[in-house]
Amino acid sequence: MPGILNIFRKKIINTTIDFTIDLDNQGRHAVEVYIAIDGEKEKIQNIQEIWNYGSIFKRNNKQFTISLESMEILHAMRSLNPIITDDGRMIFDVFPPVLKYLRSKKIKETEKSKTELKISDTPLKQGTNIDYDPNKGLIVETGYRQEETQKLIAPEDIKIIADGSYARIGNTFYPTSEENTKPEVKRWLDAKLEVIALDKIPEFFKRDLVLLRTKLGAVLTEKANAIEIINEPLKPKISVRKDEPGWLDFKIDYISDKYELSYEMIKKQKNEYVHLDDYKWVHIDNDIIKNTEMNLGKLGANRTTTGFRIPINQFFSLEEFIEQIGGIKEVTAEYQRFLEEITDTPLKLGANIDYDPNKGLIVETGYRQEETQKLIAPEDIKIIADGSYARIGNTFYPTSEENTKPEVKRWLDAKLEVIALDKIPEFFKRDLVLLRTKLGAVLTEKANAIEIINEPLKPKISVRKDEPGWLDFKIDYISDKYELSYEMIKKQKNEYVHLDDYKWVHIDNDIIKNTEMNLGKLGANRTTTGFRIPINQFFSLEEFIEQIGGIKEVTAEYQRFLEEITDFKTDEYFKLPEEIETCLTSNGIRLRPYQRAGIHWLVWLTNHYLHGILADDMGLGKTIQTIITIRLAYEKEKTPRHTLIICPKSVIHFWSREIRRCYPQARLCEYVGASRNRLLFNDSETTIFITTYETVARASSYIHSIPFYFVVLDEATKIKNPDAQRTKVIKGINALHRIALSGTPIENRPAELWSLFDFLMKGHLGKSHKQFVNLFENPITSGNNESANTLSKRIRPFLLRRLKKDVAKDLPEKIELDEWVELTDEQKLLYRQIQDGAYQITNALQKGEIFNYKFSILPILTKLKQVCDHPAIINQKIEPIEGRSEKFDLVIDKVHEIHNSGEQVVLFTHFLKTLDLLEIAFRSRGVKYIRLDGSTQDRQMYIDIFNQKKVDAALCSIQACGHGINLTAANHVIHVDRWWNPAVEDQATDRVHRIGQDKTVYVYRILTKGTLEEKIALILEKKRNISDMVIGSAVRQDMEWTREDLLEILKPLE
Repeated sequence: MPGILNIFRKKIINTTIDFTIDLDNQGRHAVEVYIAIDGEKEKIQNIQEIWNYGSIFKRNNKQFTISLESMEILHAMRSLNPIITDDGRMIFDVFPPVLKYLRSKKIKETEKSKTELKISDTPLKQGTNIDYDPNKGLIVETGYRQEETQKLIAPEDIKIIADGSYARIGNTFYPTSEENTKPEVKRWLDAKLEVIALDKIPEFFKRDLVLLRTKLGAVLTEKANAIEIINEPLKPKISVRKDEPGWLDFKIDYISDKYELSYEMIKKQKNEYVHLDDYKWVHIDNDIIKNTEMNLGKLGANRTTTGFRIPINQFFSLEEFIEQIGGIKEVTAEYQRFLEEITDTPLKLGANIDYDPNKGLIVETGYRQEETQKLIAPEDIKIIADGSYARIGNTFYPTSEENTKPEVKRWLDAKLEVIALDKIPEFFKRDLVLLRTKLGAVLTEKANAIEIINEPLKPKISVRKDEPGWLDFKIDYISDKYELSYEMIKKQKNEYVHLDDYKWVHIDNDIIKNTEMNLGKLGANRTTTGFRIPINQFFSLEEFIEQIGGIKEVTAEYQRFLEEITDFKTDEYFKLPEEIETCLTSNGIRLRPYQRAGIHWLVWLTNHYLHGILADDMGLGKTIQTIITIRLAYEKEKTPRHTLIICPKSVIHFWSREIRRCYPQARLCEYVGASRNRLLFNDSETTIFITTYETVARASSYIHSIPFYFVVLDEATKIKNPDAQRTKVIKGINALHRIALSGTPIENRPAELWSLFDFLMKGHLGKSHKQFVNLFENPITSGNNESANTLSKRIRPFLLRRLKKDVAKDLPEKIELDEWVELTDEQKLLYRQIQDGAYQITNALQKGEIFNYKFSILPILTKLKQVCDHPAIINQKIEPIEGRSEKFDLVIDKVHEIHNSGEQVVLFTHFLKTLDLLEIAFRSRGVKYIRLDGSTQDRQMYIDIFNQKKVDAALCSIQACGHGINLTAANHVIHVDRWWNPAVEDQATDRVHRIGQDKTVYVYRILTKGTLEEKIALILEKKRNISDMVIGSAVRQDMEWTREDLLEILKPLE
C-alpha cells in the first residue's frame, strides 16, 4: 500500500508530442513521433508503449503526461492499422478524412507530402468520348474523366479507398458518386468501349445519347456532331406531266425537311430510318407509306419505268388521290393548262321559293344558268355519253353526283311544288336547309318574311286576389316575345300554332302535358276567365307554378299576401276594440304579450280565410286566444252562422266558463247528453255550440248539412288517426274558418300532422296519408333534414307554437326526480307466474312468429305493470294494504310528507284499481283528497275544491285528467306508474306546471328496478331525445317493443 501511494505522490510532468508526416515511395504516409523531455526533442522508437499505457508514461525515472489533443491524434492514426517500423515510424495508406483531420491540427508535413498529396472537393466524374467512322459506326468510349487533363481513365486504373468514399488517381483523391452504381450508368462504364452499328445510330441518338450526356458528360467529336437524325413528318410529292396524248404520267417521291427520297428507296427500306448519306438518317412514317399505297391501289394506275400512268379522263381521280394522301403536287405547264381548261364551274342546281299567305310556299326547282341566273328544267339539258358534262346551248358544264342523290332528285323531279300552310314549319326545319345547301335556294321577299319561332315555350301564370277567400289565375304561354292564350294552345293539334300570316310558334307537347298534369293535381275550378282555388291552397298554387317552370305575374294585393304569409310578424301589442278590452279587464283577464300576438295571427288567418294550428305549450291560454278571435270575427261580419267547438268531455264546462268571461253576450249551447236537440242548429240566432268528439262522430247525418262559421278542435290530436270514424266525420264538416288547438300536434309520429292539416286545408300535405308517409315521415324518421325542412316550410305559415320557457318566463322551475324501489317477495312470485304463463308467446317470439300486440302482448304487459303497483290488484287480497309493495308504501309516505309540509300533491296512475287502493290508504291515514276519473260528475266542483286548498291530494286517472283542467294549487306531482307515451305524461304534469303556478314544481316518477318499468323508462327517454325536426318539439312515438325487448321483459326474474 505505501508503494502505491508513493506512485501517486510523484510529480507528473506535462509534455507535448510533435508529428512529422512524409510520403514514401509507394505513396503511403510515413509518420515520425517526437516527445520533448527535459527540453530536448526525442524521437519515440516504441509508439506501442504509449498506446499500451495511455497518456501517462515513465522516462528517466520521471512520469510524463501527454495532452488530450495529442492522444486524439495518436488514436486517429492507430485506427488506420499502421505498420510500425524498427525505427518507430508509422506507415499507413492515405485516408482522406484522416488526412483532412491531421492537416486541421497543423501537424508538420514534409514538402513532398504537402505538394504531391491532394484531396479534391470535386467528385470524380464519369466521362464519355464519342467518335464516328462512316464505315463502322459510332465509337463510344467510357471511363472517368481526370479534371486536369480531361482524359478518360479506365476504371481498373483507379484505386478506391476502403470505405468507398474516395477514388485515388496518382496522388490525388476524388470524392466518389452514387451515380457510378446505377444500372443504366454501370452498363456503359463496364462496356469501356463500344461500337454502335450504322443501322442502330438513330435509335442510339433517340434513346442513349441523352443519358450519356447527362450522366456521363459525353463529348462528341466533330464527326459525331455532324450526324443528323431527321424526324420531320414525311410528305408524299406527286409530280404530274401530260406528255403522250390521252394519258397522264406521274411519279411519287417523299419529302422530309429539305431532303427528297425516291419511291424506290422507300419501298426497299425495312427499317424505321433511311440512311440517306454518311451523316444523315431520315425517319420513315409507315402509316403515311401504307396510306399512300392503299390509295394508289384504289386509283388503279399502271406501273411504268419512271413511275405510274392513268388515262387522262381519270384526272379527277388523280386529283382526289393527291388530296387523300395529303400530297404535295408538282405539275408541268401543259397539265396546268389542261386543268384550267377542264375545270370550269360545274352546272349548279337551283331552287326559287315564293310565298302566298292563302296557299302556301311555291317551290320551283331546276338548273341555274350561271350567266342569266334563270332556272332551266332538266328536260331542256343534254348530258354527254359518259355523264361527265351537261350541254346548255353551246356551253358544256361539268356535272355533279349531287344530281343523282335521292334527296336532291326528289326535288328536281317535282319541278314545281306547293307546300301547304300547316306544313310550312316542317319544311323550314327539314327541307329548306337541303334546298339552300344543295340547290342554292333563293327566297322571295315574302318567303323571307316567314318566321318560325322555336323558342322554348314557357307557361305564364297571372294570379290575382279579388274575391275574399279565393285566388283567381289564368294560364298563357310565352314564346320569344309572343303570348299565346290557354284556349289557343288547347285547340291546337299540330306541332306549331299559326299565329298570323307570317308567324308559326312551336308547341312543346311535353310542356303542355306537364302543365295539364300538374293543373289536374292542383284541382282548380274552371271559370270563364281562367281558374280558381281557395286561398288556403295558395302554397299548392306556388308549387304548381314552380313545378311547371312558369313565369309568375301577380297583382299588388296578392304580392302583399305572399310577403305577409312567408314572413308574418305577430304584434305583441295588438290592440283590441275598447269594448273587448274593458270586458276582459272586468272579468280579471290580463292578456300577456304573446297572447295578443297569437290573437293577431289568428285574426290575420281569419281575414284571409286561412286555417291554422295554435300549438302553444300547455297552459299558455290557447282557449282565450281562440274565443277572442271568434268574437272579433262575429263583431266584424255579423253573420248568422253558428260556431262549433269540439273538445274532450272533461273540458266542456271550462270552455263555457271562459266564453262567458271573454264573450259574455254570446249565445251558448253545451251540445251533449240530454241537451242534444238537432233542431237547435236550425235556430236563426247565432249560437256557439260546444260538443264532444264522440257526439260529433254519431251526428254525421245532419251535422254535415250545417254551414258553420267557425269549427274549433280542442285537443286536435283526437283526429290524428285518419281511418277513425270521428276523424272522417269531422273532416266532412262545412265551416268557413277552421282552428285546431293542440299543445302536442305531433304526439306519436309525424304522420299525425297530415290528419290535422287534412282537416284544415285538404291536400296541403299530400292527397293521401300514404303519400305523406312516403314523402315526409319515412325520410324524416330516417334523419333526412331536407324532407324535414320542406315539411316545415309548408306548415310554418299555418302553425304557431310558443313554449313556456320562451314566453312564460315567470313560470317557476320544474324539477323531475326518478325514485327506484324493488319488488317484494309476494310481487316477485306474482311477476314470475305471469311471465311463466306467457311461455308459449316467448317460444313463438324466439321462433320469429308475429303476434297481435293488442290482444296477445298488451294484456301480459299490463298485468306486469299492475304487479309493480300493488299485488292486491292481481290477487284481490286487500288487507293488509301496506307492507306489500315498496312503491305503494313510498307513495303513501311521500303524500304524508307533502301533507305535513303544508303543500298539495296530484297523483296520476294508469289503473282505476290503483286509485281504489290509494283511497283506502288515504282514509286510514286521514289524508283529505278528491278523485277525478272518467266517471266523475261535476268535475269543476271538485277542481275548485282542490284549488281552494280544502284537500291535500288529487287522485287522477291519467287518461281522464291529462288535459283541460287546472290544478295549480298543488306543486307536487307523483306518477305512480309510467304511461306508454311521454307526451301524455307531460300533459298531465302541465295541469300543475302552468300559468298561475308560483312555486317550484316537483315531479316524482316511482319506478321498480329489474322490471318492465325500467325498460319503459329507457325507451321513453330515448323517444324524448329524438329531435322533432318539423315543429321544434319532440317527435314522441308510441311504445314499440321489438322482439328482443319482449323476450327480455318475459325473461324470468333473477
